Amino acid sequence: MIKLKIITIALYLVFSTQAFGACEETVEYKEMFQALIKTSREALQECKKSVSTLEYWFAYSQCLEKQNSGKINVGSNCGRTASHNPTFFDRHNIDDSYCEIFVENGKTFKRLLEQEINRTGISKCKNSELKKVN
Repeated sequence: MIKLKIITIALYLVFSTQAFGACEETVEYKEMFQALIKTSREALQECKKSVSTLEYWFAYSQCLEKQNSGKINVGSNCGRTASHNPTFFDRHNIDDSYCEIFVENGKTFKRLLEQEINRTGISKCKNSELKKVN
């Protein structure tokens, strides 16, 4: 998560011409920029959460199989067993690094930002002569 915050700050500095004194950004542009960052963060979190959820349900199903075959007896607590005893069951051990695609790199982020500016017609700068993303 620290990596995402550093990237967010870096992206803002790179794409903020205000930092270089070239323009004063419009409120709409700032809101759109923050919305894109938020969407990226949410996508990353949901991706990682889905991997964790998959691991849980896989362990839960193994618990039910073992319980039905008489190999274990946990009563009706397969959910708790799957949550609190992760080593008791086989795990998929899914590498969630593929979720990092949602941490936008500068080039991709700039493209998305330009698409949103073109789609919405929002100006980046309060000075109407400086509408394009640098």
